[in-house]
Amino acid sequence: MNEQSKQLIKKYVDVFLKRKTLIFTMFLLGVLGGLTVYATTPRTYEAFALLIYEQQKVNPAKMSPDLRAKTREILSTITQQVTSRNSLEQIIQDMNLYVEERKKIPLEDVIEIMRKQVRINPTKGDVFEVGYIGPDPRKVLRVTNTLASKFIEENLKYREERATVTSNYIRDELELAKLSLDKKEQSMRDYKLQYYNEMPQQRELNVARLDTLQVKLQGVQDNIQELERTKILVQEQIGARKRLLNNYSTNALPENEQSKSRETLDPYQQLAQLRSYLHSLTVKYKESHPEVKRVRAKIASMEKLLGASAVDGSSPSSSSFQVQDPVLQQAEIQKRDIDLNINALRKDEAALRTQIERLEDWIAAAPTREAEWNSLTRDYDELKRHYDYLVAQNLQAESVQNLEQKQQGSQFKIFDPPRLPEKPIKPNFLKIMILAVGLGLAFGGGTALGLDLIDSSFKDPVSIEEYLGLSVTCSIPDVKLPREKHQNRVRLIAFYIYVVSGVCVIVGAIWFLWSKGKLII
Repeated sequence: MNEQSKQLIKKYVDVFLKRKTLIFTMFLLGVLGGLTVYATTPRTYEAFALLIYEQQKVNPAKMSPDLRAKTREILSTITQQVTSRNSLEQIIQDMNLYVEERKKIPLEDVIEIMRKQVRINPTKGDVFEVGYIGPDPRKVLRVTNTLASKFIEENLKYREERATVTSNYIRDELELAKLSLDKKEQSMRDYKLQYYNEMPQQRELNVARLDTLQVKLQGVQDNIQELERTKILVQEQIGARKRLLNNYSTNALPENEQSKSRETLDPYQQLAQLRSYLHSLTVKYKESHPEVKRVRAKIASMEKLLGASAVDGSSPSSSSFQVQDPVLQQAEIQKRDIDLNINALRKDEAALRTQIERLEDWIAAAPTREAEWNSLTRDYDELKRHYDYLVAQNLQAESVQNLEQKQQGSQFKIFDPPRLPEKPIKPNFLKIMILAVGLGLAFGGGTALGLDLIDSSFKDPVSIEEYLGLSVTCSIPDVKLPREKHQNRVRLIAFYIYVVSGVCVIVGAIWFLWSKGKLII
């Protein structure tokens, strides 16, 4: 340490010793002022409760408030509800708080004062403090309990309302989505019913059916051609039979020739020959001729045998022979059956052609229907996906709502209940006294230094040298006279007495405050 620093320290010590009475006076005034401030400041008490946010034990669904908002966000929301105007106003009226303030200022200002005195501080994790500051420790305890209960109550109410609102919203959205989906499905159903056979999904089936019908049509056409050929053959057989009968009816044979050919002719052909022979006999002979009678009798017996009607003796006609000829009748029946079959096949052919034309129209319309169907169903998949999502969300929302109504969801619980505060948080004795002592010493020291700076006398050789610019050769020490020594001794004793008195005053003031119960360290 150099000489200049030593001189500076010595200077400050001299100033302190010279102005020690002033500094102690300021110190004493600071202590007494601090005690006065402490004694006159209203006591303020604080009570707090520890609350924990317990997560629900049941696995939360996607619609649960825990997954849509963090714990701090939920705490912020519940804090706003607990410290709202209605909530604080109810607490003030129920507990008769701020009686004097309510007489002087509006209720809104009183509520704002109380809002500032409510303490809500998160600690670690899901634990946070709920506290209240006030002059009456019992009311502070009651208000703290009420605030903690409000947190639990408002949280349950908030969660139930959120779950109910969410469930109602999802239900309304589900109904709207269902209406839109039903409308879309109805239009799709109507379109599909109207153009079912023309839909692209039916094209392969229509092509297969078309191939089948074409094969069937070809078969029908082949059958018609076959029947046409058969009909021609039957017609030829009928014509040949008619010519044969006509030949037998017009060319009568004598009896001896008839007997020769009888074995090769059928009964109808024999009957036709007998009638022709009878006709030739009646031309030459009378009815009484034996040959005429014999032939007529034979004809009658054959007609009876064949079931033909009686003959009046007129000449036989080829048409009557043809009508009665069973071969010809069978051929006619066969021809009629063929005609019926051909007509039926013609109808089948027309029906098949109609079906083929219809299938061809359906196949040709498939690309157009596909484009129209794609345009109609463009947003159906999105509507269906949205509807399925809302169905799942609705089930989850109803589950969460039921969970909250049974109060099985996440909720606040009092982890550490508030206790009756015994020590005020304000005023703080140590802080006030440290501040008062510091101010007293600072003011005393500053005043002493200020007075020393105002004093223009030289107090050491260094200051003379600096002022005159000359070196000091020697210095004469200050020799006190006996009278001066006595005066200094009296001043020192008076200072000690003053210090002791001051200390006694401070101790007395502290004891007085302690005895009155106003001093709590």
